[in-house]
Amino acid sequence: MPVKKQSHGVAQFGFEELCEDARGSTDYAAIGQKYTTIILRNVPQLSMKRRDFLRRFILLVDTLYYQHRNLVIEAHVELAKLFDIESSNKEAQLDEEFAYERCLSRLREMQTVEY
Repeated sequence: MPVKKQSHGVAQFGFEELCEDARGSTDYAAIGQKYTTIILRNVPQLSMKRRDFLRRFILLVDTLYYQHRNLVIEAHVELAKLFDIESSNKEAQLDEEFAYERCLSRLREMQTVEY
């Protein structure tokens, strides 16, 4: 995967590169193996309208969390409002709510000194 901006263990990506394109856990794991800090720019508010983007974002966060990598996010909205998961499909919404809550918890933990 080409990286446009990188230096000394830090890589910068746009949301569209990592979450809009078809990517999976092996792609994210490879990024985490190569870089200690990942900067992710232009993260929109995520919703069930583009559930594929939402799931890729959560998978990215999970993968980097397990690898204990630093993730810097530049988002269009504050962290607490990053996910808008209202859906007419209540079962799908419940699945995404669980994943969202876990992801949000991990993002908060990744901001701590202890992490």
